[in-house]
Amino acid sequence: MSPRNTSSPVLDPRSQESSRTERRRTERTGVAHLVCDAGGVIDLSPRGIRVLAEKPWHEGHTRLLTLTDGPHSMTIEARCVWSRPDADRHHVLGLAFDHVEPHQEGMLLRFATEHAAASSQLNGAEGGAGR
Repeated sequence: MSPRNTSSPVLDPRSQESSRTERRRTERTGVAHLVCDAGGVIDLSPRGIRVLAEKPWHEGHTRLLTLTDGPHSMTIEARCVWSRPDADRHHVLGLAFDHVEPHQEGMLLRFATEHAAASSQLNGAEGGAGR
């Protein structure tokens, strides 16, 4: 009989979910002008992306995504965490990037930062136009 490793703590799944939710709230960034071959980008973080797609994905399904903002492009593997129908016969997908290389994380952060600025400028212009 081998000795049991008791050094790793047992975590309450509810606290892990809460931690993921809190982390997600601080890292997600709305984007503008970022193109994804899976559908329209709703928001992005270094750990995942939310996409408006024409067809649902099965939870757990993985595929390569290509993100492009004109001169810059990257391909990354994404796993479907959830897929929900949208009112307009589309589907909102929550996709996770499980295996992010350091150079990919840098590119995702750059995309999020640059496109968040563009998104806030667009929202500001739209808000000002209606006044």
